Formats: sequence, C-alpha cells, structure tokens
Amino acid sequence: MSRLWGIGLTDVAYATRLIAEAQAHASAATPDCPYYIRRLAETLEEALEELRGLREIAVSPPRPLFTTSEFTLHSGEKSAWKIDCDALTEADYDTLAHVALSILPPFSKIEFVPTGGQRFAKAIQRARGFRPFSPSDPVLIVDDVCTTGQSLEAQRAGRPWPPPGAGVVGVVIFARGHWPLWVKPLFCLGSLAEELAMG
Repeated sequence: MSRLWGIGLTDVAYATRLIAEAQAHASAATPDCPYYIRRLAETLEEALEELRGLREIAVSPPRPLFTTSEFTLHSGEKSAWKIDCDALTEADYDTLAHVALSILPPFSKIEFVPTGGQRFAKAIQRARGFRPFSPSDPVLIVDDVCTTGQSLEAQRAGRPWPPPGAGVVGVVIFARGHWPLWVKPLFCLGSLAEELAMG
C-alpha cells in the first residue's frame, strides 16, 4: 500500500472522510462474505493505517533537515549544528537513491549502518529493482551522514578495498567530516570539497 504516498494526500478533511469510508466498508465484511469482499476489506484496513499516518503528517509542522543547537553526534563529538535525515520524505529518499545509483559501480547485496542508513538502503534497493549483478561484485554499505567514518568502517569489518573480488563500496548522503576512500558522498561540507578540488 506504499503507493498511496505518491498521491499527494495532504488535505486533512479529505483524509478524515476517506478514513471514515474505509472503516465503514472494512467493518461490513464478515466471514461469510465472498473472498474478494473480505480481501477488499483487508486492503481497506491497510489503507486506513496509511491514511491515519498521512493525516498526522498533514497536521504536523515540517521537521527541519538542518538544526542549530548543541548536539552530541553519533561519533561522540560535540557540534553546534545537526543534519536530521528523519526530516527527509520517501520521495526525497527515492530521488537520492537514483542519484546514488548514477555514481556507484555495480554491487551485489546492500548493507546499512544501523539505524541511520536503513531508509536510504531500502530506497536504493527499490530503485535498483531486479537489476542483475554478479556475486563477485562488491557489497554496498549505506549510511545517511558521515562525520568520522567510524561507523562505516565498523560495518565494513575488515573487508577489502579496493575490492579484489567481493569487497565493499560505500555511499552516504552527507559527509560533514572526512570520509573513508571507499565511500562516495552525495553532498559534502564546503571546506572538504575545496580540499578535494585543490588535491
């Protein structure tokens, strides 16, 4: 039922009316109903859960992607600003996944750094679909934000790079600090980009 996210349902009154209609149809089904009616009721129940979530999103203020305050990052470092990838929508992740696939070499399976890389990894898998790969292709390791690279290196767990056979490659959305050579960031902090440009 995740396709419902693509219809742009943000009007609270409309969502509320659909919830009421779905609930009425779903509750009308009984064990004696034909299979297709019972299946329709189950589908409506699934839709109902998504509609409730959409209604909550519609009445909630947008969550900022960038925040200024005092934060302790996953690396343990202190920072005066934070990148909160929970603010990204599924549509954002789908677009980022297509960008990632355009710069990545062929890879076999996908792993992610818990838990920040999970949504990005799922979006990459969706975007890749059933594209063929070789078991000798490297494993792709995914995270959302890289600050020191420690979490990515821990996930790599000693697997080789460059990959002689089944090694690893990595991708992150944002690099706010230095990243391992085997990782490709989609966006990096300005000073880091300048350092790379100057060689």
